Amino acid sequence: KETNVSDDIKLLSAELDFETMFEKLRQFQQQHGTCDVPKNNDCQLHTWVRNWKLRREQFEKMVADEGGSEVVFQGLDDTDDKSVVNDIPEYNYEWENERVHQLEPIKALRHRHLLRARHRIQRLNTIGFSW
Repeated sequence: KETNVSDDIKLLSAELDFETMFEKLRQFQQQHGTCDVPKNNDCQLHTWVRNWKLRREQFEKMVADEGGSEVVFQGLDDTDDKSVVNDIPEYNYEWENERVHQLEPIKALRHRHLLRARHRIQRLNTIGFSW
């Protein structure tokens, strides 16, 4: 499949947005000792935190629908998560991991989305994110 430049820009923008907001939350947590951001303190960050709580619920439902984490992430480790996140400009279905490579395109895209979400959730956990 040929890369669509518009799709690449959207994906890169989403990743930069995550990094920007993650850094704001990390700084907030260091200053206040919590990841619970009051709406009147920073409305944008408050909304981002609330959305990530909803996204985690959606992530857990998607993983359950795909057969559970043992099935979805079988044979994959954190390095696979990071390579999925780090290759955003490469919007294609040809990944090194043999298991992902064998999936049909739609399922592969969903799998890539789940890996990215799992990696982001793990990063949020490192700063004490309260789900």
